[in-house]
Amino acid sequence: LVLMVNLSRQYILNRQMKIFMSFISHELRTPLTSIRLLLETMRDHRLDPEQEAEFIDNMLLDADRLTRRIGSILNASRLERRLLPSRKEFISLNDLVKRFVELRRPAIESGGRTVVIETLEQVHILGDAEQLETVLANLLSNAERYSPPGTHISVAVEKSGRWAVIRVQDEGQGIPLKERRKVFRLFYRGESDAGSTNRGSGLGLYIVKGIVEKHRGKVSVRSRGPGTGSCFTVCLLYTSPSPRDLSTSRMPSSA
Repeated sequence: LVLMVNLSRQYILNRQMKIFMSFISHELRTPLTSIRLLLETMRDHRLDPEQEAEFIDNMLLDADRLTRRIGSILNASRLERRLLPSRKEFISLNDLVKRFVELRRPAIESGGRTVVIETLEQVHILGDAEQLETVLANLLSNAERYSPPGTHISVAVEKSGRWAVIRVQDEGQGIPLKERRKVFRLFYRGESDAGSTNRGSGLGLYIVKGIVEKHRGKVSVRSRGPGTGSCFTVCLLYTSPSPRDLSTSRMPSSA
């Protein structure tokens, strides 16, 4: 029985990895092909300044997309080998979240969705600001990817006992009960969106879970089922900083 269970798990992991490799090769090849095509056009044809500026903007967008994909692969690999470095500092979590949401707002709202900050309590934690920005980036990207235009995404920061809590809620397609425990697994992509052209890499939520647990926190998801949206909750240990800590705490960078 143990052998059968292990073989079954290995089969599922191998299958998910093949799907992931197919996805990621497409995700890496597509922007590279686009950049090459634009560069060849600029080399072979005389363009006016407006067209040239548009081509350069498109290439920068493709380069950013490549950078994000490669960053996700590297972070997943480091988490798997427990080699993800971290720099602990006192962070105003409400400031970090507000700053990051405002940074991402134009991109989210350009797709017809709205993002609102419902609650923003003043809470502090000891953690790595850049890694927590990665958590927010993945949660917001996940909410955006699975939410149709015309819906809204809400973000909240609260203090609950000894926990500093971040909630990201969407009005998207939701998660079936049988998939809720699986969404944080490496390479896992839900069966409910098998026909979707907008599926993720299977890395984002795995990275979220790894970073949160590295901060001695916990992450969970609630959903009443397909079509009801999802709510991801991140709990991090609350810290009461001294005045000296507040004066030396570093503001989060814009990721």
